[in-house]
Amino acid sequence: MKDILHSTLLFISLLLFQTSIAQVAEVIVGKPYQVTDARHKYYFAREDDVISVIIKGNTLRISTITNKTLELSNRFIYKIFPNGYNLESVNLLNDNLYVFYSLVNPTNQYEQLYALKINFNDLERISKETLVLENKKPLYVGHNFYSKEHKTKYSFYTSFDESKLLITYTLKPADMSMNSYYVIGLNVFDDQLKSISKSEIKMTQPIPKIDILDYSVDSDGNTYMVNLKYGVSRFNDNNEEEYFLELMKVKPNTNEFETIPVALKGKFINQLWLYEFDKNKMVCAGFYNNDKNGFNADGIILFNVEKNNAITNMTSYEIPLEILNQFESKRNRNKNVAKENKDKAEMKNLTLRQLFHQEDGSYILTGEQQLLYGEVYSKAKGGNLSSVSGRKYDDILACKINADGSLAWMRRLPKSQTSGENIGDISFNYKHDGQSHYFLFMDNINNLKLPFDEMPDVHENGNNGYLTAYKVNDATGNVEKISIASFRKLDLHQFHMHRIQDVSAKEFVFEAYKKGGEDVMIKVILK
Repeated sequence: MKDILHSTLLFISLLLFQTSIAQVAEVIVGKPYQVTDARHKYYFAREDDVISVIIKGNTLRISTITNKTLELSNRFIYKIFPNGYNLESVNLLNDNLYVFYSLVNPTNQYEQLYALKINFNDLERISKETLVLENKKPLYVGHNFYSKEHKTKYSFYTSFDESKLLITYTLKPADMSMNSYYVIGLNVFDDQLKSISKSEIKMTQPIPKIDILDYSVDSDGNTYMVNLKYGVSRFNDNNEEEYFLELMKVKPNTNEFETIPVALKGKFINQLWLYEFDKNKMVCAGFYNNDKNGFNADGIILFNVEKNNAITNMTSYEIPLEILNQFESKRNRNKNVAKENKDKAEMKNLTLRQLFHQEDGSYILTGEQQLLYGEVYSKAKGGNLSSVSGRKYDDILACKINADGSLAWMRRLPKSQTSGENIGDISFNYKHDGQSHYFLFMDNINNLKLPFDEMPDVHENGNNGYLTAYKVNDATGNVEKISIASFRKLDLHQFHMHRIQDVSAKEFVFEAYKKGGEDVMIKVILK
C-alpha cells in the first residue's frame, strides 16, 4: 500500500458521497395469499411473473405471482420426493428448472443424485426423476451457505452460455493426514442434463497441503480447478512457509489434466473465483493478503486465462489506508496506521461476493465483511455448558476495474448486521440498471440520517428493519444512500435477501410474510 498518489485520488473521490437520504423509490404492496412455510424457497423471474419453488417434506409446490398485479395466479402441488432424500440444489439452465436431490440407496448404500426437470415455460410439465450420478464410495458432506443445518454433497456450476453444467463431489477421505488425498468428481452435462463427460481426479498433494479455491466449466466442456498448494501444511501457522497457486484444466472424458502455474509475486491468495465471461477467455479474480491471515484482504487481484493456458493481464489493486480506516474506532485506526508502516494493514474478514462483467468490458467486484462466531455459556440450571453460534455481516467493498485494467473507483459502504445461525434478512443483494449499481440491505432505522463518516448502529435479523440501498454511479463512483421501505410500517416479516428478483432495470420484487397465515409480493420501482 505504498502508492501515495493512487491512495490520495481515492480519498478525494470518497468525499463524493451524499449523506442525505432521498426518497426515490415507489413501493407497491400486492394482494396477500396463503402462506406456505418451508425452509427451502427459491425464486425465479420471468417476463410476466415470478415463480416460487417451495420444497417441504415430500412435497414440491410451484407458484406463479403476476408481476403486473402482484397476485397469485397459479399453484401446483406434487408429492414427489422419496423418504430419506436431501435437497442439493435448484438450478435454472436456459429454459429448464432442475431440482437436484441426493439419496443413499437403502439396499446397497450407494450415493445417488437425482434430478427433476421442470419446463420453465410450462410448469405443469415435470419429468420423472432421473438418476444423474451414482457412487459406490461415500461422499464428503459440506454445509449450505444459508444454513448450517442444510448439508450438501454436490456443487453446481454453469458455463457462460448456460450450455454446460458442472457437478462436482469429493470422495470422503479416510482421514486428514499426509497419507490421504482428495479425489474430486468432475461431471459435465448439457442443458438437457445429457452426460458429456465424467472424471475422477486424484489431487497431486495430500489434503493438508492443498486448498481448492474454486471450480469452473467453459462452453467447450473443459473443467477447471483453482488450487492453493503449500510447502508444509495449510494448517501450519508459520507465515513464512512456501505456497503457490495452480490451475488444473481437465479436458472432457479424461482423467488427465494440465497444470497452469500462476506466479503470485509474494501475495497470499485467500479467495479466488474463476469465470468464463465469453467463449475466448476465463477470468480469475479474488483477494490477497501479505500475511497468510485468514480472510483478511490487503488487496484485489485479477488476471485472464487464455484458451492456450497463458496467464495474461495480471493486475493487483491494494486497498488504501483511507478505506481501511473508514467507519473504524479510533483504536482500530491507530492500529491500522502502525500496521501500514509494516505493509500489513488489511480489511478484516472480507469475503468475495460477486464478479460482474459489464458490456464495456469493465468488471464490478464486491466483497463483504462476514464473520461466523461461537459463544460458550453456562445454563442457569445445572451449570452445564452450551454453545450458540451467530453471524456478523458488516461493510461492503465495491470496486470497478476498467477494461484496460485500470482501477476506476473503490468504495467502502458501511453497514452493521447480526444474526443467529441462519442468515435471515442480513447480507445484501446487488442489482444494476446500466448507469448505477444498487446494494440493497436491511438497516437499523437509527441509521436513516447517519452521517457517512460515522459507524452505523446494528440491525438484528428479523427486527423489522428499513430496506435501504447504496446507489453507486458507474461512471463516477459517487454514492447516494436511498431509503426504500420500513418493514415495521408495512408489517412485513420473514424476509431474505436472496428472494429479491429483478423484473426490469428499474424494478424488483420480493416476497415476505404478512402475518395471519399470508404471504405478499412487494414491487419496488426505482426512480
